[in-house]
Amino acid sequence: MTSTLAPNVPSPDSFGPALSNVFPVEDPTTDLDAANWNASRVQTAAMGQTNFRAHVRFTVTGGVVSLQEHAAVWSEAANPPTVVRSAEGDYTITWPEYVYDLQDAPEQHAVNLTFPQVSVGRGGSLAMFSVLSEAPTPRTVRVRVIGSPGTLIEATEVFVSVR
Repeated sequence: MTSTLAPNVPSPDSFGPALSNVFPVEDPTTDLDAANWNASRVQTAAMGQTNFRAHVRFTVTGGVVSLQEHAAVWSEAANPPTVVRSAEGDYTITWPEYVYDLQDAPEQHAVNLTFPQVSVGRGGSLAMFSVLSEAPTPRTVRVRVIGSPGTLIEATEVFVSVR
């Protein structure tokens, strides 16, 4: 059975059931009160609702895309994203369909990324531009850099974070 731990969005039940004390806590320096554990599991699940699952940074020089860095809440070394430039200013980042978590006995998870946040550099240019980003599938992000008058223009550096 696949857990709901990273890279998935956790719920309090991801960390086990709510606990209750069988006996009163005698020594709080060595015993954990059930109320403290229950509060910790709820807080940990809450943090998992908004944290980023992965990020990637790439540069574009002369139309050639170069992956500069990437990280993820799974073992990113074996699962780098791919970046494809389909046209000037139009890039698609794809993460693997499945990844393994970092538990002692790793479990496989389907990648389900949402909410891309994108930063784009234009090599010091002061020209106005807009950035459109979308997540057309659970493991891809499309980024388009649009200049004036609404045409695609090349970026020099792109940073994408996804939840």
